[in-house]
Amino acid sequence: MAVLQSVAQTPKIDSLRNKLEQYQTPLEKLPLHHKLMDEFYNSVIYYDSAFYHAKKGYQIAVDENLPQQQISFLFNLAAIYNMVDKRSMALKYYEDCLQLAKQEDFSEPIPAIINNMGDIYMKEKDYKNAKRYFVEALDFAIKKEDKKLEALSYLNIGEVYYYENKFQESKSYFEKSEAIYAQFPPKHVAYSYLMARTYLALNQPETAEEMAQEGYRDVKKTIDYHRLYDYVLLLSNIYTQKEDFKKAVHFNKLAMAYNDSLRKGKDLWEVERLFTQLELQKQKNKLEILQQKNEYIFIIYIIGAVFVLLLIIIISRQLKIIRMTKDIHAIQKSLIEYELDLRRDKK
Repeated sequence: MAVLQSVAQTPKIDSLRNKLEQYQTPLEKLPLHHKLMDEFYNSVIYYDSAFYHAKKGYQIAVDENLPQQQISFLFNLAAIYNMVDKRSMALKYYEDCLQLAKQEDFSEPIPAIINNMGDIYMKEKDYKNAKRYFVEALDFAIKKEDKKLEALSYLNIGEVYYYENKFQESKSYFEKSEAIYAQFPPKHVAYSYLMARTYLALNQPETAEEMAQEGYRDVKKTIDYHRLYDYVLLLSNIYTQKEDFKKAVHFNKLAMAYNDSLRKGKDLWEVERLFTQLELQKQKNKLEILQQKNEYIFIIYIIGAVFVLLLIIIISRQLKIIRMTKDIHAIQKSLIEYELDLRRDKK
């Protein structure tokens, strides 16, 4: 089923692919690769296809010397690697992206880059490096007077403290973030989840439940299975701590359902990876056939040249034989005439 979808996923993807085939110049193809990459990435399934178009777009940006486009595609390549848990490769691409952005004095993507790098280090439980990048993002936000980024940075630093089991420090940073969001709404989508989890760790299940339910209501309006899974699993833990086992079981079943959806998504991504490999193998086979044809044509040319050479030799030898035959006939004729002359003289 996934293989069929990779040929015709959505009308929008099919339309973009048709345009890509029609356009000739690299600069015409560049925005289409970007759009196709976004469509495949947002599908949460076809990461290989997203990677393919990001790689093609990046190569065009390099060939055409477009640094900002290079930064954009590097950022997305890193994000794709991160989504499929290839974190070392994600960090490499983010680092390349960050260096190029600083080199080009292009500050716009820098906060997202360093926050994403901090997030990867946090997943790797390297809290020292995670905090280093989040503090760098906070300094950047204060310098640029970017309140939204400042609030997000407080959230990120608070989350690092949570994983270090420093729950009071974590709550303190979340409250700093909350104060900014009160002036510049809306709150970040992760805010309620992080606060609820921290309140639960501080043995305040009532407040944790209130925060978690608020965030869950907001996330249900989206189709973000990762966040839905996080929220229902947290709610299951909250109700377990409150000894409301009926609700705990209910949310645990929901967590299993969302986890199953995420697992199937990864399975479909694996099928898409195999399909992409198949397409690449087909292209490779075509190239090998063309190479073989070229080799055969070269051999045919050599055989033709040898044949012409042999034909020239045969013709020249045949002409020589004809000349020799004429000479023999002339000699025979002269000998016969000489013999006749001798006989006449005898008579």
